[in-house]
Amino acid sequence: MKVWQAVGCAIVAFVLFIGLIVGAVFWATGGIVEAADDFFAAAAEGDYDKAHALTSRAMRAEKTPEQLEQYLTASGLNEVTDTSWNSRSIKNTEGRIEGTLTTESKGKVPVVIELVSEDDVWRVSLIEPQKLGLQTSGSAIGKGDQ
Repeated sequence: MKVWQAVGCAIVAFVLFIGLIVGAVFWATGGIVEAADDFFAAAAEGDYDKAHALTSRAMRAEKTPEQLEQYLTASGLNEVTDTSWNSRSIKNTEGRIEGTLTTESKGKVPVVIELVSEDDVWRVSLIEPQKLGLQTSGSAIGKGDQ
């Protein structure tokens, strides 16, 4: 085998290996992304009872569907048309995703979403819109409304 063929095979093997790792990460964290997307889809459809049901026990105990609707409407997160998640992680029964929500009126909104696995179902436990490089104060919902 020529040297260039060996180098080419090594490069292809490396690229495939990296692809497998990236694919495994996306597969492993797909549940938290799906849960967040389902939550915002329900809110965009005006189904706040469904959106409320997709939140954690703690958030459901603290907020009624009406209060959730008020928060999402006030922050413009009731009209999400697209989501883009650029960071995702899971540690035990807690998940965190960061990304951008595209809304009809506010444009692109950076956001952090925390989720918790309850009875093997991922549920939204915190929604925290971000300002460029800074966390907004008092604008989060969930986890005791920080």
